[in-house]
Amino acid sequence: MDTILILDIGTSNIRGVLFNEEGEIVYRTSIKNIPDYLSKIRVEQKPEKYREKIVQVTEKCVAYAKSNAYTISCISTTALRTCVMLVKEDGTPVSDIIMWQDKRAEEICLELRESEELVYQCTGTRIHPVFVGPKILWMKKYWPEAYADSDRIVTVADDIHHMITGKWVTDYTYGSRTSLMNIKTLKWDPQMLKLFGVREEMLCELVEQGSIIGTVQESFAEKTGLKCGIPVVSAGGDQNCGALGSGVVGEGLAQLTTGSGAYLIVCSDSPKLDKNKRFLCNMAAVKGKYIVEASMLSSAILYEWFYDNFYTESQGDMTSTINAEAEKSRPGAGGMIVLPYFQGRGCPDWNTRATGSFLNVTMHNSRGDFARALLEGIAMESAENLEIIEEYTGTLDKIYLGGGMTKSSLFNQIQADTANRTFSLNKNEETTALGAFISAAAATGLVSSCQEGRKFIRGTQCVYRPNSENQKYYQEIRCERQRLYQALYQQELGAERADK
Repeated sequence: MDTILILDIGTSNIRGVLFNEEGEIVYRTSIKNIPDYLSKIRVEQKPEKYREKIVQVTEKCVAYAKSNAYTISCISTTALRTCVMLVKEDGTPVSDIIMWQDKRAEEICLELRESEELVYQCTGTRIHPVFVGPKILWMKKYWPEAYADSDRIVTVADDIHHMITGKWVTDYTYGSRTSLMNIKTLKWDPQMLKLFGVREEMLCELVEQGSIIGTVQESFAEKTGLKCGIPVVSAGGDQNCGALGSGVVGEGLAQLTTGSGAYLIVCSDSPKLDKNKRFLCNMAAVKGKYIVEASMLSSAILYEWFYDNFYTESQGDMTSTINAEAEKSRPGAGGMIVLPYFQGRGCPDWNTRATGSFLNVTMHNSRGDFARALLEGIAMESAENLEIIEEYTGTLDKIYLGGGMTKSSLFNQIQADTANRTFSLNKNEETTALGAFISAAAATGLVSSCQEGRKFIRGTQCVYRPNSENQKYYQEIRCERQRLYQALYQQELGAERADK
């Protein structure tokens, strides 16, 4: 039986998933791949770690396929976005990977502030350290020897594609997160290349997402046991594929993913830009479609941080352990409010200097209050971003949930209550991998399009409807947390002006 191998390359995990032609998972495996958090602003990873673990995951999938009479007929990749590294033409690394969470390019962004409107109108992105353009300028300034010695500027996805196929290509979903690709022409933009000081020949060839980008080359086949010549599909960025895997394939359909960060994604037939630049516009995993995206830089990673630092005595499952105490805390967490900006704030104001805060803490608060307040803080941030996007899309009555934090039914209900919206959780937990499978199915002719590929989505596991009493209460808390954030932000601005 033929299967499609999905390589799902995330921030902290690399997953291999085998789907049969009916869209059913027959095998999955994963390996941890935690970045190096070198300081408050520096987050890096060794290219060799990604490469080694991609090989290991692929080897496991190949071994399983062979022992169970499966044939791997196609590979489809989906990866984290806006991570960048320098390499030689043959793929030899010249630098470590600067991860998407890295904030060291902040000073570069401040220098380019006057060009923010131009960048947004052209690319759909902000001038912000999370994106590739400012990272490149930082490398040119602070890693001049490495930059001069390199031939290519590539993302993790580009590097993995080269390792598998021998080709330097990147699809539109990754290109639209670089601040270098024109969101309308779908080409590297001359104005942006000039602004960020990039030679186009150092970038990869832009190709359409969901297309066959090459075949498995001999060197990768020898390392993994794969057969040479298997087609390779670039399905698109992980958040883009997660939305596709939930069924977000047309105008107005939405997905809220809570992984390491949180991403609210709405599909659109055309580019949508906000006059205040509060949300982003990128390419969807579906050919010819766009996504309107609100990004939150810290989500499930906060849950992991909280567990590691406040439950050191625990040997149990992280989600069930924290939730057992959080469920004992009533809505409002005993008056505590969390501003979840532990890695800065994303949408709507992209404040790189924002930090995380537990506010209104008293002697009466329990550890469970801290846990619930953290969940509520993450959910309220997403609810506020939802309202901003709905100014352009109209009310989204049904929104799909995805990501690791959906394992918590408590958190899912809190999201419904804080947003006053109905959320649907699909049966398939591997929405990102499923999106990459649907993309490959369309590329190889199993289905005629990603829209037809929705048939592989196995229905709804659970629907979360807002509790009207909780919703009213949370609305009051949301107003208070907005007031507190503005007060802290104005204080920060005042201190900054005083320093100058």
